[in-house]
Amino acid sequence: MRTNEQVFKFISLIRFSFIYYFIAFLVFLLLVMIMRYSISVQGYKIQDWTMIRENNVDSIEIKQIKVPYYEILRKPTNVIFSAKIEKNYFDDETYYLYLPQVDGSYLAVYSNNRLIGSYGFSESRNGHFWYQPFLFQIPLDTSEITIEISGIYEIGIDFVPTIIPENEKYKYLISYLMTNILLLTSIGLAMTLSIILYLISRSLSKEKKSAYLHLSMSSLLGAIWMLDLLPIPTTGSYTIILILRKIFVSSAYLAFAALIYGIFKLFSGKISIGAKIFIFINFLSAAILLLSPSHYFLKTFTNNIAVMLFLNAIYLVIVIFKTYSPAQIAFSFFFALTVIHDGFVMFLSRNQKLLSMYGIIALFGGFAYSLVNEYRDMVVGISLAHMKSITDSLTGAYTRGALSEIKISENDALAYIDLNRFKQINDNYGHDVGDQILKLLVNTLRSVIRKSDSIVRMGGDEFFGCFKRLPC
Repeated sequence: MRTNEQVFKFISLIRFSFIYYFIAFLVFLLLVMIMRYSISVQGYKIQDWTMIRENNVDSIEIKQIKVPYYEILRKPTNVIFSAKIEKNYFDDETYYLYLPQVDGSYLAVYSNNRLIGSYGFSESRNGHFWYQPFLFQIPLDTSEITIEISGIYEIGIDFVPTIIPENEKYKYLISYLMTNILLLTSIGLAMTLSIILYLISRSLSKEKKSAYLHLSMSSLLGAIWMLDLLPIPTTGSYTIILILRKIFVSSAYLAFAALIYGIFKLFSGKISIGAKIFIFINFLSAAILLLSPSHYFLKTFTNNIAVMLFLNAIYLVIVIFKTYSPAQIAFSFFFALTVIHDGFVMFLSRNQKLLSMYGIIALFGGFAYSLVNEYRDMVVGISLAHMKSITDSLTGAYTRGALSEIKISENDALAYIDLNRFKQINDNYGHDVGDQILKLLVNTLRSVIRKSDSIVRMGGDEFFGCFKRLPC
């Protein structure tokens, strides 16, 4: 019997949340399509390259490769990619070399051995970039393209470089908007939400305070995690970039740990065994990442532990699924889809744009929605408590405490009402009858006055009336 009830409850839950999952899935598909569209350009695709790498002082490696190309490095390396361009390809239009995503610490692009653009500093080469697109205008006499990439722990040309005409440039702008402008906006929103969650938590009960404090911490850590997507032209040294990346990457797992704790505290008040296990594994993952001895270890371990990201996401969906909160269900499912997508991309080393930053904002958007509801309930509760404190429980008239809130102008009409021989009514007929007389008086007055007018019970059988003058 109990099993049948559980099955019925589960089916009801599926029906209840299906529309929200469906909407979240459609938004996710739209995001994937926009990302794919921004890197699917029409033009001259350069897939075959000659790669030149200096292994040591006396050894130079030269080989033919096809892009996409990616490599995890054990030590900082400089690589040159060179490709010939077909003659007579260019006409009188303006052309650009579009690189949807490049992994490295320094980038320089040459046309016929002439520098046409770069990112980073050629002397230090200790920055890092891997998420943003690049666009370089190339001369019409270009017969050879050379791309120089330096990397601290990785080198990659993740998508096929393409020479595009002017009318395809807008796709670069879409990609730039998605991976730069919206990224900065997302980081700002996550940090702002963290501050708001913290401020709100200070006025909540002990249990909810703990929940919102952990959600605030999770939002802040999520913002720090997204900093890893920002391009850094230089950091000063290889050690500094290693420390920064340790902080950025480990923040993802610490954010999940705080998030799981906060959700359980918010919706159930206690932490389950499964939640404790996930929290421990996330803390352990973060600790290993923070203790990484080298860039190579940090990168390889990050890729291997990426499976934990979508396990976290799936677990959160299951937990939030049981809350019957439509907003949380939709936002968390969208978040899970983006994290699962990125987990597979990282684990399988697939060449795809990562989408987690949009999922992070969606997830905390769900908590912002809960926060608004929490704040609304607080305001309603305070308003009801205030109204109760200035309302006479017997008659429904205002109490003397409301006098300070009634604005009286010189044109208003004021009345003071005193029931004669009211004590005799109480003495002869009892206080219950006296109470009915008081109620009848207030109800009678309310039936003939306007909403803008006020009736105040000053005490016993004494009442005060303020009647607003109608505008001429």
